[in-house]
Amino acid sequence: MIRILKEYCSKKVILNPDSIHFGRSAYLCYNKDCLKLAIKKKSFQKVLKVQPPVFFQTELEELINNKKLK
Repeated sequence: MIRILKEYCSKKVILNPDSIHFGRSAYLCYNKDCLKLAIKKKSFQKVLKVQPPVFFQTELEELINNKKLK
């Protein structure tokens, strides 16, 4: 699962953070259909209570593609 975190202090959105980060989290499976559905339903905005950065979707797509190649 991919962990997506909104850091408590800085409010930055981080993909797959290490365990030292603290904040509100969402999880996504390594499936393009899940990503498309989550973006369509605006699930990240609802769960994280913040608008994800512009490059957020492309980073998630790359992460999913890289996982499938391994």
